Amino acid sequence: MTKKWQPDDFPVGLYELHPDASVNFHMNVFYNWTNDNVLLEEMREVGKTAHNYETLIKRFIELGDESLKKGARLRAAFYFRGAEFFSPQSNSLKQNLRDQFIQLSKEAYGITDEQHYLIPYE
Repeated sequence: MTKKWQPDDFPVGLYELHPDASVNFHMNVFYNWTNDNVLLEEMREVGKTAHNYETLIKRFIELGDESLKKGARLRAAFYFRGAEFFSPQSNSLKQNLRDQFIQLSKEAYGITDEQHYLIPYE
């Protein structure tokens, strides 16, 4: 059964999640893609203590792992997406975080391998 989306499923507004405007914007984007109030509250806590990318990445990975243990796959996906987004290209975890995001998102939305297509881009 396909979920019928309601207007309240789409959050409106910008929350104060981090003192850095760019980080705050992206944390809001991750929340808006999920409309998950637990994620919102957890990110508020992260924003209070993560004053550099290294700490932000570490906390997002920890929250992603904790979310997986709780069975919150979509929440975990977006924590891993956040960690991947803020990771520099040189971070050896970057590709693994991206792969986890894609796999968990596909599982959360019920997308099978037959429904997932890669479109070539040059």
